[in-house]
Amino acid sequence: MKALVYCAFGDSRYKKESLYSIKSFQQHRDATNNDCKIIVVTDDKEAYGSIAGLPTIIIEEVDARLLKEWSLDYTYYVRCKIKCLEYCFERYGCDLLFVDTDTIVLQDISYVFDDIIEGVFYMHSSCTPINKALDAIANTRFKDVNHLTLQRIHFYSYIREKNFIFNGKYPIDVDFVPHNSGIIGIAYKNRDILNTVLEVSDLIFQRFQYQCAEEFALSYVLQNVGEIRLLENMVFHYPEAKFTRYLVGSILDFYAEGDKEEACNVLLAQGIKNIKAMNLSLDDIPYFVRMLLAYSSEATKDLKLSSLEEVFTYLDKDSDYYKEHNSVKKFKVYYKLMKQLW
Repeated sequence: MKALVYCAFGDSRYKKESLYSIKSFQQHRDATNNDCKIIVVTDDKEAYGSIAGLPTIIIEEVDARLLKEWSLDYTYYVRCKIKCLEYCFERYGCDLLFVDTDTIVLQDISYVFDDIIEGVFYMHSSCTPINKALDAIANTRFKDVNHLTLQRIHFYSYIREKNFIFNGKYPIDVDFVPHNSGIIGIAYKNRDILNTVLEVSDLIFQRFQYQCAEEFALSYVLQNVGEIRLLENMVFHYPEAKFTRYLVGSILDFYAEGDKEEACNVLLAQGIKNIKAMNLSLDDIPYFVRMLLAYSSEATKDLKLSSLEEVFTYLDKDSDYYKEHNSVKKFKVYYKLMKQLW
């Protein structure tokens, strides 16, 4: 069995985000292909009433006791990703592609299961290397850096000094490149490596309280045992831009409960007056959203408003990504369209 896996606990926003991601995946998959199931692990089965009866959908409801255990007594919710993978491996014995709720699938990604079955690992995208991250904020005042980045720099500084992740365990080089865990692809036959991932993640979190410990641990362990491939160009991950789901709703003409009424005001706050008139497609979403971040949030100037990746990769005119995707030209096109509609 092959399965796309979502993990949605707590705030209703996460359940709503997952519905848009599932909808975007279904837009691209072959309607006659029911080989890939979609498993949603959640604490609120009722939130998925609109899709629960579909033949490819499996809703797994877990209780508060299990969630408390997975999240270390509610102190580290992202740890639930790893526990969710373990849960699905044990319950279904399937090859898995975990997908964060705040994602939009831009192309058919079903083919990646052929690679996963062969032992290839998948993650979403490359993050800033350890050394580059430290150098990037060397001349930045602490008060201008967000809390997550401070945690990250504290952890990275320890690595640069010691060349180990923790107390002489798990040697690591300062040029190491972590990967974003908005996507995690692992074959059932490789399920046991999650024991090591969990050990490394727990060590990092308990010592440094780093909120991205799980994705750093995944990156470290997977790179040491095999090949990681990325799905950045096929799946858009939008942790910095939570208004994205409303854009997707307008394009797909699909809204989670309550979102249609909120969409107009949310998009107006981003300077978007008439989204339908722009005739955007899902393929436009990554560039359009980053244009909004660049022009409306001053994200390129203030690290408090964004991650290191948004500042130094997606919005940096000198980055390989920016040049490869011709971002400045696309930004100007979208900006002109928005101005015309006002």
